[in-house]
Amino acid sequence: MSKPEAELVGAAAAWARLDRFLGQLTEADARARSRLDGWTRAHIVAHLWGNAEGFVGLVNAAAVGRVGVHYPGGPEGRLRDIAGRAALPLDVILDAARVSQVGLVDAWDLVASDGWDQPSRFLDGTRPVSDTALVRWRETVVHHVDLDVGFEPEDLPDDYRRRDATWLSEHRPDWPPPPP
Repeated sequence: MSKPEAELVGAAAAWARLDRFLGQLTEADARARSRLDGWTRAHIVAHLWGNAEGFVGLVNAAAVGRVGVHYPGGPEGRLRDIAGRAALPLDVILDAARVSQVGLVDAWDLVASDGWDQPSRFLDGTRPVSDTALVRWRETVVHHVDLDVGFEPEDLPDDYRRRDATWLSEHRPDWPPPPP
C-alpha cells in the first residue's frame, strides 16, 4: 500500500479550516452544547486532541513494525479521557489539540513508503495504519459540523464525501450524498 497522499492533504486542509474557527472560540462558546448529545464544544475539541494523540501512538508503532492501539483504555477509557480534558480551561484544550495535530503530521512523516500496510488496532478492529489519514479527515470535518457553529454537512469537501461515502451513508444518512 502506498502513502495515502490525498487523505493526508485532506486531513491537513480540514484541520487548518477548523483551527481558524477554533481561534475565535471563547470560554463561553466552548461550554455551550454541541450537536452531540451530552457533549459541549469543549468535549469535541478534547476528543479531537485525544484522537490525534491516539493516532500518533498507532503511527509511531507502525513506523517500527509494531501493532499500535488507538485507545489503550478502550471505549470507557476514551470517554473518561474526553470528559476530563473537556473540563480543562479552553486555552489548555486548544493548545493541546494543536500540539497533538502537529505531532500526528510529524508521525505520518516517519512512516516508510512500505509501512502504510502495518496493522493497527482501532476501536472497531484491526486495519492498516494508512486508515489513520482518512479517519482523521473524517473526525475533523464531521466534528466541525458537530460543533454547531455554521459549518454544515453541505460544506463538507466533495473529495472527502466521495472518499468516505460508505461511512457517511451508514453513520450520517441524513447528510447530503457525495456529488457524482
